[in-house]
Amino acid sequence: MYLERQKYFPYGYTCSFSKASCISERGVILIGVDVPSVDAIEDSSVKAHKAIGENNLSILEGIVLDYVEQGLYELIALPLLLEGSDASPVRAVLKSLE
Repeated sequence: MYLERQKYFPYGYTCSFSKASCISERGVILIGVDVPSVDAIEDSSVKAHKAIGENNLSILEGIVLDYVEQGLYELIALPLLLEGSDASPVRAVLKSLE
């Protein structure tokens, strides 16, 4: 199912600096998307990544919540420590708060 998402969102999610700034001003610290990247796969300029990073937001890409029931959750996303990298795969876990 995850791979089919690219069929529906072939260009990824785009996020301009002004959109990222607006989101950040509202206290959001993480943007989560259910596709592999916030930028189009073939876009090497990574404009959305840069806009999001410049606004001190974190990105969680490829998160699929299709089978998660509606409710209040705590997201725990534990990254790997990769030397010389600014990104990492994570082990993402949802903890119910209800």
